[in-house]
Amino acid sequence: MPQPPSPFLGLQHIGLKVHDIEAALDFYVGKLGFTVTEIPPPGRVPGAAFGLAFLRCTGLHHDVSLFFWRRWECPASEVNT
Repeated sequence: MPQPPSPFLGLQHIGLKVHDIEAALDFYVGKLGFTVTEIPPPGRVPGAAFGLAFLRCTGLHHDVSLFFWRRWECPASEVNT
């Protein structure tokens, strides 16, 4: 006999690519009540023009990671394909 589905308990450790970090932070923090736990300084990955924001809604360090790309700064000849 099939078992009934388990109740939905939530989501954890979700990574999302966003185009507008300010709008995403306004939504997750301002509207949904998440807390920003960390926004690492830019430049941690040489040659990559992206940023990262960690948000939480539980006791974990982060439940959602927001990745945002400003533009690609490496010349095409340096990009591994």
